[in-house]
Amino acid sequence: MIVRRARGDGLITAAIAVEIARMVLRNEHGQSELDRNEPLAVVADGDAWIVRGRDPPPAAVAETPEGFPLAGPFQMRISRFDGQIFECGFVMALPGVSARFSREDKR
Repeated sequence: MIVRRARGDGLITAAIAVEIARMVLRNEHGQSELDRNEPLAVVADGDAWIVRGRDPPPAAVAETPEGFPLAGPFQMRISRFDGQIFECGFVMALPGVSARFSREDKR
């Protein structure tokens, strides 16, 4: 792994990162939550991949009394070198945040 990292060669591809995220999301939250987040998008972020689910439609987002959205997309940050999961959870569904996660950007 040290040599791979020094050369910048990642073991985990974008496709593998998406499959890891699918398995974890299905196992932890069920098939319905995976279906709600499909298709998953992936972007490179330094030494990691960020895999993110689909933003829910505005009408489907429940809000707190303060107006904050509750049903945001799933997001996971995975090491490109060894598959370690750095972050895993749901993000707040804020407008404009997903512009970085283009569905065509599949590396």
